[in-house]
Formats: sequence, structure tokens, C-alpha cells
Amino acid sequence: AITSGTDIIPDVNKAAYNHVTACSTRDPQTVEHMRQVLRRGLNPQNQQPHLGSRGTRPSHPAKPADFPSRAEDYNLTFINTAGIATRVQQIPNVEDAIALVDNFTRNSFGFRTSAASEDPVTARKDSLNLLKQLNSTPVELVGRPIIEVRLADPTVPEERGQYRLWSKTVAISPGATGAFEHEMGHAVHQSARCANNLNMDREFAALNPPGFTYGDNKPTEEWAGITTTQYASRKIADDVAETSQSLQIADPSYCSALRNPENNLSEKFIAVATDMEEVHPRLGAYLIGRYATVC
Repeated sequence: AITSGTDIIPDVNKAAYNHVTACSTRDPQTVEHMRQVLRRGLNPQNQQPHLGSRGTRPSHPAKPADFPSRAEDYNLTFINTAGIATRVQQIPNVEDAIALVDNFTRNSFGFRTSAASEDPVTARKDSLNLLKQLNSTPVELVGRPIIEVRLADPTVPEERGQYRLWSKTVAISPGATGAFEHEMGHAVHQSARCANNLNMDREFAALNPPGFTYGDNKPTEEWAGITTTQYASRKIADDVAETSQSLQIADPSYCSALRNPENNLSEKFIAVATDMEEVHPRLGAYLIGRYATVC
């Protein structure tokens, strides 16, 4: 879910904020590079060492489990959060525990952490789930796109998964499967492509087959093979975010689509990887390459 959060925008900035609605186009060379990384990963027997899209060091095929240990090959950083998680479990006062997590994410990942729930058990559990999530998340994925992660109150449904455009805040219940990746999909989409209206990405929408339109509660036959989920068929922004979620977790459900260069879903994954590449050089190549090795 997305909210503009315009109620907190200073009046002097509202006009400028509302004026910028168009999304920038994706660089054709980067799109083609993501396409090549995907094809090489799907056919490792034919793969030759290749440079990143900006001339960085060569990379080679690897099993998915090898990727975090090869962070230097992609100029990416992974941080082991096990130690800080142990300390969070040991601190009696939950407010002190959240403060410790906040200090850690500020210094290590570049974003603030806050907890909405007043239930100390829930707040501690959510903070531990967030640390577990971050253990397999490249620092470069979250460092630029977001400013804050808000550990949502599970009794407030609208906060369970939400991206706030103006404040660049991800509000989630970290234990919810895919919630973090989905909302990060929105954040990356804004950071790389669209200033404030993520549903204006007509370039991404053009990847759909002729005649397809977005809308609520579509029957399966109207979205299967076109978007990754029914939820993705609601809006352009959710299509991007759901595709990004599947890219980040390397969901094997869409391997057949990735293997078919004529499939529109394959091109959607390439477009999302291109956005990742703009957030940080080789981030997109890392994610699409890892996905290819799963398939």
C-alpha cells in the first residue's frame, strides 16, 4: 500500500510536490545489460566473465547460497545481525532494546527504526524479525531509498504494509511474509523512477499485452501470466512492487517466465532490476543474476 503523506508536507513545498508526476524512462543500455545478465545466469555453461554495467570487476556464475559471500564481486555489503539480535533479546527494557536497534540501523543501514506497538512482546518480536530480514539484505538496497522503518502495530490493519512517499517510511509487521520486500519495491521505484506518483510509470505498463487494464478483484484468467499476483493487477505501482518482491526473494514460481524472452513477465523483472541498478551500481545485476541461478 502507498500513501502520499501530503498532510505532513510544508505548504511551501506542496505545489512543487504535486507538480512532478511523470516518471523517468529506463536507460536502454542498462536494460540490455540486465537482460544479458539474466540470460547468462540461465545458461551458465555458455557464460563468460562479464563486467558490471559501469565497468566494475568481472563476476562468474554461482549458486544462490554463494551470493552473500561474494558481496565484494558486486560491490555490495551484507551485515551479520546475529550479534545485535542476541543483545536485543538480553535487554530487559523493551524501549532500550528498540533504541539499540534504531542506533544499529542508523549506523549500519542508514535508516531510523521506530516501534508503534505499545505491547513490549510484540515490539521486541518485530525488532528481531526486522534484524533477521536485514541479515540477508544488501545495505545498498535500503540505504538510499528509505529514511525510516516503522514497526507497525498489528492491531492497525492499514499499518501492516505501507510505504509513505513523502517521508520515505516503510511501515510493516516484519513477520509478514514478503511485506518488507513489497514496500521496498515501492521505495526503490520512487527513488529510481517516479518522484511522487508511482502509477504514472507508463513505460512499465507498456510491458503488458494489448488490451490489459489494471483493476481490482480480477479473475485469475485475466492476470495470470501477465502479473505475478492478483494484487499486482490492481495498479501499476503494485505491479512493480510485487515484481520487485519476487525478484528480491528469487521466487522460483516465475522461472518459466524468466526463461521465455517473449514473456512480458520476464521483461518486467528486467525493468525492476534496472531500477535497482540505478539505486546502486550492480545491485540489479546481483539480484537478477541470483534469481537466474535459482532457475
